Amino acid sequence: MRNILLGASRPDPENTKAFDLALEESRAVRLVFRPIADAGAAGLLAAAPHPSRAGQLLSLTEAGRAALERWATSIEAITSLGLDPFRLRTVAWDFLSAGTRQALFARLFEASEAEMAALRVRAKSDAIGRRQTELAIAVVAARLAWLKARRTERA
Repeated sequence: MRNILLGASRPDPENTKAFDLALEESRAVRLVFRPIADAGAAGLLAAAPHPSRAGQLLSLTEAGRAALERWATSIEAITSLGLDPFRLRTVAWDFLSAGTRQALFARLFEASEAEMAALRVRAKSDAIGRRQTELAIAVVAARLAWLKARRTERA
């Protein structure tokens, strides 16, 4: 829903990047239409015919702008560690054998380096998601440093 509201905050028939991102994140088109319908029913979105193709051009209503601002400025939500799949799994890693754990860390390091390379490419071309990409790079860098420090760990 956040990408739908973010995309509608700057309606531009030529720039559908936020909506494309919402579609990509959902992994299924049908999962995006429900939040759009819900946001419209809640009075957060307004729709108008697209000027050059089939479909609707969405924009935020005043209530939508207020909801987006509340979401974007919520200190509690912003500072929450949330559901970080990397961090949450670390609890189980102590139950792995040293060999299995080291192999996992090596694979994670390799995958994280690849992710870092992809993020750096995206950072050069993604003006809309620039801050999000910068923070993602910082998170991956911290993970890489954490993994590097455990390369020789045995216990």
